[in-house]
Amino acid sequence: MGIRKELWPDDNGSEFKDHVRRRSKGRKPTATQLQKIVNKEFIDWFPRKIMNPDISNNVLDDLKFLAKGPAQHARRFSAFNINGLKFRTIAREVDSTTQNSGVFVSSATSCVASGVDGNIREADLPYYGKLEDIIELNYYGKFKVTLFKCQWADTTRNWGIRKDKWGFTSVNFSRLIHTGQREDHDPYIEASQAQMVYYVDDEVNKGWSVVVHVKPRDFYDMGEEEEEEEEEICEDEPFPEQDFDQFFGDTDDLILVREDVDDDFVSEQNAINDIGEDEHNAN
Repeated sequence: MGIRKELWPDDNGSEFKDHVRRRSKGRKPTATQLQKIVNKEFIDWFPRKIMNPDISNNVLDDLKFLAKGPAQHARRFSAFNINGLKFRTIAREVDSTTQNSGVFVSSATSCVASGVDGNIREADLPYYGKLEDIIELNYYGKFKVTLFKCQWADTTRNWGIRKDKWGFTSVNFSRLIHTGQREDHDPYIEASQAQMVYYVDDEVNKGWSVVVHVKPRDFYDMGEEEEEEEEEICEDEPFPEQDFDQFFGDTDDLILVREDVDDDFVSEQNAINDIGEDEHNAN
C-alpha cells in the first residue's frame, strides 16, 4: 500500500532510493536490486525519517501517526460499503445467489520489462481479484485505514488475463500473484481504491471467467439527451376484476384444494436469516 500523496508527496520512494545510492559508495545497484532494498528496508527507514528532530516540527501530525504504526488491535469485517458499492468477502458469499466479492484496481506497478531485459520498469497494470478479508487499522483515534486483502489473478502474464475480439476481458485464477509468500508481495489495497466487478464462468474455456464491471449505486449512463425528443409516458393499467362464475358457472361446489395428496408430502420451508455477520459502512 502506497502512502497517500497528500501526506507524503514522495510516494514513489525516490528520497529513500537516493539514500540507498549514496550509501552504496560508488557501487550503483541495478533497478532490480534497488527495488528489493526498498521492499525490505523502507518500512524501517520511514519512521526514522519522520521522527527526525530536525524536521519533526514541519511534519503533519497524520504523517507522524502513520510512521508510528497502527494500534495493536484491528477490526475485521465480512462486508463493507464504500463508494456506493457493497463488498462482501468470499466466505460471506458461500451459498449466496449474488456476487459482491469481485475487486478491480488499476495501479502503477514495478515489473520486469521482459525475459531478456531484466530491468524493473513502472507500468499501469489492471488487477482483478476476489475479496478474501477486510481489516480496519486504527491509528490511535486520529484516523482509520480500511484494507482489502484479495486473491489476485496473475494479470502480468498471458496465462492470467486476455481480451477476445469482441473486447471482453477474461481472467484465470488458477495462478495467483501477491500471495504473501515473498517480501515484495502485497495482497492489500485500500478500500477506497476498489472498484467492483463480477465474474461469469466461461463454459467453453474452462478455468476462465469473463469480467463484468459494476457501476456504483446511483450512477447510471443515461446516454445523450436530445432536446426535441418527445418524452414517452407509460402508465400502469390495473387488471380488471375477474368473476369465477364466468369460467366455472356455479362455484358453490367448486373444490379449490387437492384431495389426492397426503399431508406428509406438504412441508413448510423455514426461511433462514443471514445474521451474525459484521458489516460496516464507510464514513
